[in-house]
Order: sequence, then structure tokens, then C-alpha cells
Amino acid sequence: MNKEDLKKGIMQVVQSQFPGKIIKTVEDKGVWIKHIFKITFDDNTSVYVKLAVRDFSDILMESNAIDLLHKNGIHQPGVIQVDTSCSLLPYPFIIQDAGTGKPLSYYLVKNDTSQLKHIYRAVGEYYSKFADITNDWAGVWDVVPDKKKYPLHPAEAMYQLEIEQGSGYKAFSAGVITPEQYEQIKTVWQDNISILKEKPVCLIHYSPFPWTIYISETECSYQVSKITALGDVIWWDADVTAAHVLYPPFLQ
Repeated sequence: MNKEDLKKGIMQVVQSQFPGKIIKTVEDKGVWIKHIFKITFDDNTSVYVKLAVRDFSDILMESNAIDLLHKNGIHQPGVIQVDTSCSLLPYPFIIQDAGTGKPLSYYLVKNDTSQLKHIYRAVGEYYSKFADITNDWAGVWDVVPDKKKYPLHPAEAMYQLEIEQGSGYKAFSAGVITPEQYEQIKTVWQDNISILKEKPVCLIHYSPFPWTIYISETECSYQVSKITALGDVIWWDADVTAAHVLYPPFLQ
């Protein structure tokens, strides 16, 4: 199916869910984990259509994550439709209310220290509700939150993926760190990984970045209006979310 036919198919699917509305624009937002389209109606409300072009389970996982958040009183725009049959479109898809707010990155660029204090307080309050949702094991879901996908603990997986194989090894190979420093980093991980595995387990958002956290504001308050990258909601350590919020990557 070419791009124009895909857009027509998306419009038909969305129109069937909103028969009383007129579609004004269909905006292709590109592909990352999913191929995302923003559909805007003539009343300026919007929905997102997300196509699972790589892994259909990511669609179901996102829907289940939203359901879990709602069950625990955590605000997140709702799911309108989920379809994994590939009979309506060539890919499994989810249609979700677009929600409101601006990305956290918008406020970071403004760099209003007083404003950012209030915003980060709202972000902390939002994610503290995740920490109240606990679990017996740490790891990635296998579509549903009560089923583990991989046998490794996330701390062990991160050591292998980032230190042995990923950014740590690349920094060593590129000469950014010396062989001695690389060995020291590995030793620190190996000596402390048992402590990381003993940390209390709760719901976390592994991608709480300035471009995935959205903020809505009134004259006197701020709140998190939505988060994206919900395929990265897993069971692990609340400090992982906190570290990513406080020290986001890719900003330099």
C-alpha cells in the first residue's frame, strides 16, 4: 500500500469512529517505534493513529499500559480503538485521543527557573503515583503487566546492553575513556548489581524525557497532561525514572 492509499485508509478508519466530525488534516509524524499520524478535525480536536510497523505487541502493550494507569487514577488520554487483525489497515494500530499540553522541552528552552520548579514538582507528583503501583518482579512485560517477557533482571540487561555492548563499549573503543576507566566502570557495575536487583519494584516509565512528558498550565498551576512512549512502561526501580527526568540524554 502506497502512502496516499495508507492515508485514505487511515481517514476511513478514523471517520468510522467519529461519523459526526469532518477531518481537516492528516499529518504524517514519521516513524520511530511506530508510524504515527495526527488527525485533526474541523473543530481543532485531534487524535493520533499509531501503526505497529515493527512489532504488533507494542500496540497491545501501550493499550494495556493506559488501562493500568486509568485503573490507578493516573491521567492519560484514552484509547479509542485498537485493532491487530490487519483487516482494516495493513498494520496493527491504535487510535488515541491527542490530549493537551506542551512538551517539557518547550519550558526547558524558556529556562524560567521559577516556572520550572513548579513544573518539576508536577512531574514528580505524577510519577510518584507510578511508585505506588508495586509488583513482585522487575522486567519488561510480555504484552500484559502480569507476564514477564525476558528472564534477565533489567539491571543485568542494562549492564550487558550498555556497558558490555552499547555506549560503554563504544566510549572505550572510540578512546573517550581509557582501558583502565572502562574496567573500573565494569567493576563498579559487577560489584553493585546485586544491590540494584534488591531494590523495591514498582511501575516505571523508562522514557520520561523532555519530548515525552507534556505539561498543561493554568494561571496558577501546572500538571502532566500526558506521557508518550508508553511501550516503555515496565516494572523496575522508581529511581530509574527519577534519574532520566533529572538527567535526560541527548540534550547537549
